Amino acid sequence: MATIDVSRLPAEFQREAAAAVTGWVQQNTTPFYNRSGKSAFDRRAYEVSSNHYEKMDTARRAVAQDDIVSGLAEVTEGLMFQGIKFESLDPNVTDVFNQLAGDLNLDDFIRKVYRELYTYSQVVVAMSWSRATYRPRKPAGVSSRRTRKVFDIEVPSRLAVLDSAKILPVVNSLGVERLFWRASRSDLDSWRTDPWMSEIVLGPCTLPATHKYLDKYGVDPAFLLELNPVNVWRHTNTKPDYAQWADIRMESVFPLLDLKQQLMAADRAALVGNARYMVLMRLGTDTLPAQSSELAQLKEKAETVATLPVVVGDHRLTLDIVSPSMDLTLDAKRYDTLDRRILARMLGSLTSSSTGQRNESTLTVAKMVGRTLESKRHMIKRAFEAHVVSEIVRRNADQVDVRPSLTYYPSRIELDTEAAIITAMEGARIRGDLSRETFLEFLGQSQDNEAMRRIMEADTGLDDVFNTVTPYDSPENNLMSRGITPTSNSVTSDSEEDQ
Repeated sequence: MATIDVSRLPAEFQREAAAAVTGWVQQNTTPFYNRSGKSAFDRRAYEVSSNHYEKMDTARRAVAQDDIVSGLAEVTEGLMFQGIKFESLDPNVTDVFNQLAGDLNLDDFIRKVYRELYTYSQVVVAMSWSRATYRPRKPAGVSSRRTRKVFDIEVPSRLAVLDSAKILPVVNSLGVERLFWRASRSDLDSWRTDPWMSEIVLGPCTLPATHKYLDKYGVDPAFLLELNPVNVWRHTNTKPDYAQWADIRMESVFPLLDLKQQLMAADRAALVGNARYMVLMRLGTDTLPAQSSELAQLKEKAETVATLPVVVGDHRLTLDIVSPSMDLTLDAKRYDTLDRRILARMLGSLTSSSTGQRNESTLTVAKMVGRTLESKRHMIKRAFEAHVVSEIVRRNADQVDVRPSLTYYPSRIELDTEAAIITAMEGARIRGDLSRETFLEFLGQSQDNEAMRRIMEADTGLDDVFNTVTPYDSPENNLMSRGITPTSNSVTSDSEEDQ
């Protein structure tokens, strides 16, 4: 307990010092659900106040430290974004946008966007623009000359994910949003001269110092820079237009993460206590009690030979090791109970019951999770098309007259594929209801890559080497599958070989 003497301070500072100490005590002794900061008396890693920036910090720590939360971020990212590309009715525009996707490393950018959404339930993206020249490439298998059309267009030269913890969104009652950057001193000194910052910053903050958001989060308006809405945009999980923030989805598992943290702390205390055990030395029995001189000798022996692995005594000497009970330490059932609930919530599925109260199966849960992940990546696609693709088309309306669509492949996220679905897809393909590209993407393959490989096989003669045939199929179909136009001689020849 510390004592603070304020009597020596000037009179005008005594009341201010007393008020600061009182606020500090109240902050560190109030319940966790009404606390605006970490407690010095009760440090709980996942108990936060209503301050949104504290929730974001807690969510970031959970992704970095908890095994289930961080593991799910990796797994869901891999399931959702195996490949992306652009599609449109104009093959030239499609190829130009796919070249641009390669220049921007769009696969990496989309994964960064998802990580921010997974952690904070929002993402803020900044863009810079420049002119670039693209020439559409010749599709695989097309023997005609490459098109002479050249696209000299204005496109994003950089896409960057900004730190959401430094963004202050200001939303009025009509849903009009403005974004502000919580700048450092160096940001204030360099934003006018730095080419990147001057493109994404509109200017200093014009909000009044009494604005409710500034007072709520304790932000000095002198350290706020308004971001340019043309080059900076925000995408959030589902929220009303009038709301300042989207609810952090991970907040619902903070209590479970706190329980898990307490469980790990209890197990650690048990393990440390067991490593620092006590040795109880007893001498004598009911019929042959120890004499005072013997006890004195035993005490002296314990002090001198405590570090040795051998203790010499008669049959009345008993040694007992005193340590905490380890019966429930590192009990897998206790961890599994919490991990299952955390896993179910973060995957967006209902919690499976082990008492038979629900009829959930692996297949129904897999479908539920798959549709949830598809919905999340669909909204990322819509946000990217609205803020990036549409802006490219608007700036280059004289050359780009169609808006490409961002496409994921495989188009469906299948965690537990049913044989009936595969059979239905094969039937639709045979009937001509599905394109070859859609069917290959369903199987996780790229039509462009397969076309190049088939051309290479035909040019190098690999088809003739393997001589692949379909059992019980007609000779004509087997020849056509190898790229050979059947004739009467070739059919007869093959039929004779089969006989």
